[in-house]
Amino acid sequence: MYRLYDEHHTKAVEHYKYYKKAFAAAVSKFTTGLPNGSYAKLFLQDATDEKSDRVRVLLMGTFDEQKILINQIDDDLKTLEITDDNVRKNFKAQMKKLFVDGMYDNDKFFSKSDHVKRVDIEICPYCGRSYVYYADHPTKSNPKTMVKPSIDHFLPKDNYSYLAVNYYNLIPSCTTCNNSPCKWTNDPIGITHDKEYLMHPYLFDDSKIFFSYKPTTRLYDKSYIKILMDCDNTDLDVGYKTWLNLDQFYCKHNGMVKNLYVQLAELQKAYQKFTGKTFSVPKDFIDRLPEIVFGFDLTPDQAKEELMYKFKKDIFVQLRKDLYKV
Repeated sequence: MYRLYDEHHTKAVEHYKYYKKAFAAAVSKFTTGLPNGSYAKLFLQDATDEKSDRVRVLLMGTFDEQKILINQIDDDLKTLEITDDNVRKNFKAQMKKLFVDGMYDNDKFFSKSDHVKRVDIEICPYCGRSYVYYADHPTKSNPKTMVKPSIDHFLPKDNYSYLAVNYYNLIPSCTTCNNSPCKWTNDPIGITHDKEYLMHPYLFDDSKIFFSYKPTTRLYDKSYIKILMDCDNTDLDVGYKTWLNLDQFYCKHNGMVKNLYVQLAELQKAYQKFTGKTFSVPKDFIDRLPEIVFGFDLTPDQAKEELMYKFKKDIFVQLRKDLYKV
C-alpha cells in the first residue's frame, strides 16, 4: 500500500528495449496467419515494426495511455459489432493466443523473475503487509529451480490480453493479493472503464486511504481497540475492502497499536524522569520517535522497504496526538 516510483521511466525503458525486437517479430509472425480484414490484423499492423508507437504503448505505455488504447478498441469493436456479432469474441481469443499464451506464459519470451528483479521491490504495493518472494537457486540436476515470483496484471489479462507484457501493467505482489478472491481477475476500472476501484500502484495517493484506531474502553488491552480503515470514496471501498479485504486483515493488528501506545507512554515517562521535567516533551525528541520505536523514519521512501508502513504511520500520528498532544 504505497506508490511505486520509476524515475524518468528508466526501468520501463529497459523493459521496452529488451523486448521490442522479439515483440515485433512475434506480432509479425502471428499476423500472417490472421484473415485479411479481421480487426485483430488491423489492430496489430502497426505493431510489426519495433520502432512504431504501437509497440511502445503495448510494452511500456503508461496507465493513462493504456486507458486511451482501451477506449479506442472499445469504440472500434462497438462499431464493428453492428455487422459482426463475433468480432469481440474473436479479437479477445486472438489477443490471448498472442500476448498471453505466446508471450507472457512463454518462458522463452518473458522472464517473470527478471521482471520482478527489474522492478526491485520487497513489499506488496497492494496491501503493504507481505513480502514479494522470489529466489533463484539453480542446481546441476535442475538449472531452473526457483521460488517463482507473483505478478499481478493490474488490468486483468483475461480482459486486456494485449497488455499482458506491458511494464506498467505487471505489478509484483504477494500471493494473497494476487489470488482469488482478492485482486485476482477483478477489473479495477470496471466494465465501463471509468471507475477507480483500486489506485494504480504507480499513481497511488496516500491521502485517499487512512487508518485510525478507536479505544472502546482502555488502550492497555488490545481487546478494547478497534482498527478503522477509511477510503476516500465507495468505489475504493470495493477494491481495498471487498476485494483485498484489507480492513479485515489490518483489524487483526490491534495488538500492535496497544504495544505502540505502551512504548510511547513509557518513553514519555522515561524522558520526564531522566530530565526531571514534567512539562511537555520537546519537539526534537518527538520528531525522533519513529526512528526510536520503529527503527526507521516516516519519510515516503521507506514505504517500499518496511512492512505496514502506511498503517504504522497513520497510527503513530494519532497516538502522538493522543499522548503528546502534537
